[in-house]
Amino acid sequence: MEAKITQIVDIVEPNKRYLYLIAFIDHYYKIWQDALVDMLLRSVQQQLNKADKKLEDAVKEKLPDRNKLTQSILVGFDNTKSTVDSVRKILHDEAFTNDQKVEMLRRLIPLENGDMSLEQAVLDAKALEEQLNNEKVQSDRLDILCTLSRKLQNRVADIIKHLRFEVCKDDNALYRALRYYQSEKHITSTATNEFLEEHEYKAVYRRGEFNVSLYKAILFCKVSSAIKAGYISLEHSYRYLSIDEYLIDESEWRSNKDGIVSHLGLPMDVCDVLGRLRSSLEMQYIEVNRRIHNKKNGYVTVRKDGTYFVHTPAVEKPDYEAISVIIGKEKYVPILQMMSEVNDMCRFTDNFRHHKIKGGKAKPNDEMFLGGIFALGSNIGLHKLASSAIGMNYNTLLNTVNWYFSIENLHMVNQSLIEIMTRLWLPSRFKREKELLHTSSDGQKQCVSVESLNANYSYKYHGNSRGVSVYRFIDERGLLFYNEVFSSSERDAAYVIDGLLHNEIIKSDMHSTDTHGYTEMVFAVSHLIGVTFAPRIRDIGVVNLVSFKKNSGDSDPIKAVYYVKEEKIRRNWDNILRLIATIMVRKHKASVILKRLSSYPNQHPLQEALKEFGRIIKSMFVLKYVDDVEWRQRIEKQLNKGELANRFAAAVSFMGEEIKEGYREEQEVSGMCKTLIQNIIILWNYIELTKIIMRSDRDGREELLSNITNGSILSWRHVNLHGTYDFSNLGGTNNEKDYSFSEVVNFKVA
Repeated sequence: MEAKITQIVDIVEPNKRYLYLIAFIDHYYKIWQDALVDMLLRSVQQQLNKADKKLEDAVKEKLPDRNKLTQSILVGFDNTKSTVDSVRKILHDEAFTNDQKVEMLRRLIPLENGDMSLEQAVLDAKALEEQLNNEKVQSDRLDILCTLSRKLQNRVADIIKHLRFEVCKDDNALYRALRYYQSEKHITSTATNEFLEEHEYKAVYRRGEFNVSLYKAILFCKVSSAIKAGYISLEHSYRYLSIDEYLIDESEWRSNKDGIVSHLGLPMDVCDVLGRLRSSLEMQYIEVNRRIHNKKNGYVTVRKDGTYFVHTPAVEKPDYEAISVIIGKEKYVPILQMMSEVNDMCRFTDNFRHHKIKGGKAKPNDEMFLGGIFALGSNIGLHKLASSAIGMNYNTLLNTVNWYFSIENLHMVNQSLIEIMTRLWLPSRFKREKELLHTSSDGQKQCVSVESLNANYSYKYHGNSRGVSVYRFIDERGLLFYNEVFSSSERDAAYVIDGLLHNEIIKSDMHSTDTHGYTEMVFAVSHLIGVTFAPRIRDIGVVNLVSFKKNSGDSDPIKAVYYVKEEKIRRNWDNILRLIATIMVRKHKASVILKRLSSYPNQHPLQEALKEFGRIIKSMFVLKYVDDVEWRQRIEKQLNKGELANRFAAAVSFMGEEIKEGYREEQEVSGMCKTLIQNIIILWNYIELTKIIMRSDRDGREELLSNITNGSILSWRHVNLHGTYDFSNLGGTNNEKDYSFSEVVNFKVA
């Protein structure tokens, strides 16, 4: 909340005042509903993980006893088998009379059983059977869950009572239990129990007693699973609505579909779309396989088992030192000077707007905005910067950041920097094709040093700490145009479309990611919004392809595994268009919709159809990827820029890469400040290089330009990120009263 109560009171017009208050309540109610669900899901998952660990330990503890029971049963089995074999031999031996056989059997099997191993084996078999039955009904797991119930209740009991749920699927039994729990102060044996499975019911009502702790634990776990699966959603939320709530309203879609589709340039006729894709895909299969058979594609190796391997020659890396050398080996420009020079040229600080409703104070000077960007971007922090900088007041700096550094303002600042760079001539020389813009995105894992709902464990990247992914978007000119921060346990793929649709100036024609950034849904959505999705997929030789008809040649190394389920796409084409239109008009973020759509355990019909369409686009991409080595190298080269941008960001954060903010919005503000510093350096590089080109003689200009474009504009060796050290006043005296050195040396505690 940015506004103060006095500002609300000062609004004279009542309706306007109430409008602001209603908007505030609605916005923060949804934010807190989402935050409470995050807490619920995390707390339940933590207790389930503990239960699984305890169960694993219990199984290990029981293993010696189980082995002993098994050994006893095997001994009894062997003895019994030996006896049965002897009986069979006697019964079928023609050398003995019946009376002799009876007598021999009496001696073999006496009335009194003297073999105690068999008796013990029977007892042990019953004990083992009981253990197996307990495992079947998850008896031990439910007992452990019961012991953890109190801790779980302390964390989520009140949360569930204050969330506003609605049922999305036919899971009315769980919804009734949930409503009962929310309405009753005390849970008794009369509680709704239809949502319990048979083994859970028996455990809750074991020996005729109602186990309320276990009942609540099971209820909380099932509610958590139902939210994740989309069976239950929130009435008021940004991230946990039902999938239909995210899409353009159905009545509006029916009334205005033709106009919306036409305005967005979406294809209305699914038969025409599939027909064109069919022709293109069939031709690709023929051409790609023909080139492999004719040895014209020397980068594909077909193995004996029919699989294939694609080799991509290493791309020539840019000369990372070239730009700094051209700018000047001896140049070491302070970052604050660079920021000030760039701001003097393009006035990016003018984009900072106060959060005020009414009666805001005068705008701070530019130094405060530059200080805020530097403090958050470099990770030095506001307090340390104010303490170590001259002319920087901490309270003024803090007030500036609190009231002006919204994510919207920072995006506008970045937009202004990008707009200036697109007007320059030099950046266009870094493009491969004049009419095509190639972009990419890559994630950087970073630890979070404070408690955060947005952070999660990832042992591979963070060890025992929690962390997030900072996902950056960059184009082939080196312009960083978007970034997002999300939990390190999430896949990058859900956030790809967010970046492609965010920036009004950067219109991507082709976008690349690594394997983590691709799914079939991303292929489908990117194709329909007019972007060629070209990821670098690991082990591309094992990717399953589809076709519209049977493969023409059994000897072809690249062939489809599945047929396209055209009817599924046709049947859901209207909803696919509705989804894409929703994403394109930015009614909600694409990442929110796609994650919600993917959460259903049994695939939603819309998700199934979208994935089926995406398989066609993916197959066409794989065929081109296999066939065109220059295209593969182009993708590799662009992804290298994203990786370099991450190293650049790490250099900017010279005070450490650990994120010190807990809230996602604050993490994104910090990440955006880092991006601003990077883009300021890149813009300064472009301007300085342009001046150098302008000063050069015509004869050497082409060679100079070639050296520049063969280098990397993401160069920062000539930038002094750490500040200037003043040694001129080291002999000055400290006027503050303090203990002398001799007093400190002679001090002792009695």
